[in-house]
Amino acid sequence: MRTEPDDRTGILIVRLWMEPRPDGGLRARITHTLDSAAPDSISASAGDAEGIYALVRTWVEAFTETATI
Repeated sequence: MRTEPDDRTGILIVRLWMEPRPDGGLRARITHTLDSAAPDSISASAGDAEGIYALVRTWVEAFTETATI
């Protein structure tokens, strides 16, 4: 028997800012949850664009892997 997937919404907030550093100073704080109905959130930080992309990709993959089919 196939059931409809749960109505689940993930949230990811990326806050970016620049710090005065020779390497450009890009910084990010990423707060996320895989389910907006859950009270827990996780925070992470990154210091370059590649680190930000990796954190976002990891979150998207975790969200899609926990989807109910």
